Amino acid sequence: MKQQLSNLKIKLNHFLVLAKKYRAFIFLILVLASYAFLILRINLLTQSEPSAVSVSDKQKVIPRLKIDQTAVNKILQLEDQNVEVKALFEKARNNPFAE
Repeated sequence: MKQQLSNLKIKLNHFLVLAKKYRAFIFLILVLASYAFLILRINLLTQSEPSAVSVSDKQKVIPRLKIDQTAVNKILQLEDQNVEVKALFEKARNNPFAE
């Protein structure tokens, strides 16, 4: 029994020496394994089916915007009458993202 314990101590000390030698590598493997686990979990969660409402049902709920034709006619009339407004509309058509 005593010899088995001494053999176990020797093997345990040998293992600890190896573990100390490769502790950075072991730590890196553990971190990479945890990242891989997280990526797999996120992937599973993103692939799950959406809840009760589907995308097509949500699109049906969105109302369509309609532009009043009288407002369009009024804007066009003002554009023809006012040079400054006409220049503003032309500038917006050329570069709609300019401030």
